[in-house]
Amino acid sequence: MRALTLAPLLILALTACTGQGEGEIDPDRPERSCADGVDNDQDGLTDCADDDCDDDAVCEGGEEAEPEVCDDGVDNDLDGQADCDDSDCADVAPCWWPETIEHQGDFSLDAGVFECYGFEVGKDQLVDCTEFYNSTLTPSGADCPGCDLMMSASLNWQKNECRSTYPDLFNNPLQNEANLGFRFNSKTEWALFAKGDDGQWKEAAIMTDSGSGFTIVDSEEIWIPTPAELGSCPEEEQFVGTFTTTLSFQAGQ
Repeated sequence: MRALTLAPLLILALTACTGQGEGEIDPDRPERSCADGVDNDQDGLTDCADDDCDDDAVCEGGEEAEPEVCDDGVDNDLDGQADCDDSDCADVAPCWWPETIEHQGDFSLDAGVFECYGFEVGKDQLVDCTEFYNSTLTPSGADCPGCDLMMSASLNWQKNECRSTYPDLFNNPLQNEANLGFRFNSKTEWALFAKGDDGQWKEAAIMTDSGSGFTIVDSEEIWIPTPAELGSCPEEEQFVGTFTTTLSFQAGQ
């Protein structure tokens, strides 16, 4: 008979232990924070949507709840994120500046044909060639006046055909490192900076996003003195071909 007497008490005790389990609403537990994006008291209402936050300065629009300033190191809008870590700053410079830039260089010679007295000669002496590299530019911290970022990278050469085909024409040392400066005028317009022959940084080009990145294309005709093996050609110079340089840049993911 004593066990029957204790049974109701045991049932009440178990109910007391399990009645407010995880995920249950506790009307006596207030919303702990009104700006953390969490439903602390598990009543289905978060932050300022919860009545518990009616008197909180964040929800009243008081001085503590300000728009995020993206470069002061302070969580101005009290959402737990400061400066560029706050999504409010996603479109504010420098938060949208790329951390890395994928860079490629393509150099190609579209060969011409030697001529003598208006006739084509030496057709087999000139052939097309291509040189190509790729790289990933990262901030270097070096000083570049007028730039937002100075970036550098080691160049990974994939082809060197022109140097081996025309060693006298392409006799400058192979460049193994890129050092470039960038000014980000907008997400779709970048200014490219490079060092001139005098060692000073200069704006080299304004680039516009084509939808698949930023590209610079430059072409020049290459002429050389008429080779002696062509005999007594009246032409003092011969057209070797058109050399095209293509530099492309794309913000890293």
